[in-house]
Amino acid sequence: MLTSIVSIMRKGNDSTVWHVVSFKTLIGALVITTVLLTIQAFAGTIVLDNIHDTYNTSPYISMFEDPTSQLSAQDIIKNDLLKKFQDNTSKGINKGYSNSSWWFYFSVHNRSSHTHWLVDLSFPTMDYFEFYNVNEKGITCIAKEGDIFPFGHRKIALNNFILPLTLGYNEKAQYLIRVKTTSEVIIPLQIRTYTSLLENSIKEYGGLWFYFGIMMAMFLYNLFLLITLRDISYLYYILYVLFSALSNISFNGIAYQFFWPDSPWFHSVSIVFLGNLAIISFMLFTRNFLMTRNFLHWYDTLLKIFIALIVPVIIAIPLAPLSFSIICLNTEVIVATLLAFIACVIAVKNKYKPAYFYLASMIAVFLGVSLISLRNFGILPDVFITRYGFHLGTSIDVILLSIALGYRYNLIKDENEKLVILKNEIEIARTIYNSIVQTNIPELTNVAIETILMPTEVIGGDIAEIHSINEDTVGIFIADISGHGIPAAIGAAMVKMACAHASQYDEFPDKYLLSIENTLSRRIGNQFVTAIYAVVDTKEMTVATSNAGHYAIVLCKVDGSIVQLRPKGGAIGFYPNAFFAVARENIGKGDRIVLFTDGIVELRNTKGELFGEDRFIDIIREYNGKSIKALKNEILAAAYRWIYPHKKFNDDFTLVIVDIV
Repeated sequence: MLTSIVSIMRKGNDSTVWHVVSFKTLIGALVITTVLLTIQAFAGTIVLDNIHDTYNTSPYISMFEDPTSQLSAQDIIKNDLLKKFQDNTSKGINKGYSNSSWWFYFSVHNRSSHTHWLVDLSFPTMDYFEFYNVNEKGITCIAKEGDIFPFGHRKIALNNFILPLTLGYNEKAQYLIRVKTTSEVIIPLQIRTYTSLLENSIKEYGGLWFYFGIMMAMFLYNLFLLITLRDISYLYYILYVLFSALSNISFNGIAYQFFWPDSPWFHSVSIVFLGNLAIISFMLFTRNFLMTRNFLHWYDTLLKIFIALIVPVIIAIPLAPLSFSIICLNTEVIVATLLAFIACVIAVKNKYKPAYFYLASMIAVFLGVSLISLRNFGILPDVFITRYGFHLGTSIDVILLSIALGYRYNLIKDENEKLVILKNEIEIARTIYNSIVQTNIPELTNVAIETILMPTEVIGGDIAEIHSINEDTVGIFIADISGHGIPAAIGAAMVKMACAHASQYDEFPDKYLLSIENTLSRRIGNQFVTAIYAVVDTKEMTVATSNAGHYAIVLCKVDGSIVQLRPKGGAIGFYPNAFFAVARENIGKGDRIVLFTDGIVELRNTKGELFGEDRFIDIIREYNGKSIKALKNEILAAAYRWIYPHKKFNDDFTLVIVDIV
């Protein structure tokens, strides 16, 4: 395979993706054939078979530097420059920062039954590259990609650059890549099957979102502590966590995909902009946490000077070449790490106990910074540990720093004060949560209702709202906010307020959920909400429901038959829903309607087995005809029997049972 990446000055003056150069003469065809045969003599060929589903191209790639950035794919072939390509001798391909254009060549022989393959260039900050197929007929430009284009320009909407390839059985193909980028020239290129790409993407996205989840959990938790304790160290800490997380997910292409997909320019500068803000907040936190002004005044002044020098770098980001800003950022990271480490050593020498926690966190972040910096400057290859070492280091860093903040606080306050503050915080949280949890069921005719609302912690993220629309109609809303504890409770409070705003649509399930989504849109951060709203009309004898990515409503008829109602609708908070579908079903006296959250069906026993929706429905069917309280008690008892000897659910659990009487 041959991929090529052209020189471009971040203006995007040519958006054409497909371009075929045909040779009109027999001489031209003979020349290109001769060149291809020659290059195959010294460059290995990747043989695709039915055994492997992923192939690393690095050992098979040869490369060529074009300092002028003027050569085209036609120039490479016509001038027989393929002979000057040098085989890659390292584990990965990393040329560091370079103003040159780089050409890469490799060939493929498909001996497998798969005809559809994918090229995975897993370096999201690549500015621009071109991918060419070279054969006896000429040169075909397969794609022009890079982060200078809007995210929607990509053939496959993933954070990495994915290009489809079609190769017939026993077909051979040669490819050229031309790369021109202001970021590091790193080529982690792999050929995958669709299955391999799916599995790898699930793992990568899962890992990145898990990382981001850790960072946001630390942010929210310490934001709550900042509000409670009003210690400025927490402010600097949460700013450091926030900017570090955003900078890292921008580096991995996640932010470009989900947050600003139509802003290539902002994406190109977001890493350096957010990274510089992270360094400033980190250094401010270091000064305040280690109290450097108390131990060594002149060193504290040095830290302030360093922070001040970062400000003009940030101001210059829109004006200076991006490569300059990137190199400045990498240099700042190294200097900031060293300065913070020295400040920590000074604090340890002065027997400042919180500095020991800080020292442990600095070791983690120092290793992460060293790995990514050595990779960025082309000293180390691009492998898993050098690519994600900084993520691991910062994750450990923020966790240890959070612990250090807590330890520092414990030194400031005596034990009794800590207990009182902690108790007050819990009571405040409990009061807020209890104020949004419905404990009294309104007096209703023609229906009997029983509920269970069990948070896994003192406060939770489930919510139930039952209200009388008129004397014959009742509206029932349940929701599950992602997460647990305080973040989930905050989300539940927001949902509660959204319900109050949606009350004008309480007769229309679809409009009710749509109103809640419009209220919460872009206001719940990384959380999401699954929900059901059902309207039970005992005059018309119908139940109507809309669903936002939640489990189905279970309707148990008087004859024991089960109907599950789950109209189309996505979870609130992922992507905007254009509409929510409505499902209707006739009901009769003796029928039973059950609404629930995932706290029971996703329970796991000691063997790791799920309680499951089928087992839950079997209980409902078994207790058909028995009292509503009997069913409620059996569901709860069955859940506890399932998790025995444990006595606590691993997720919030809400249950609403409605009998038509």
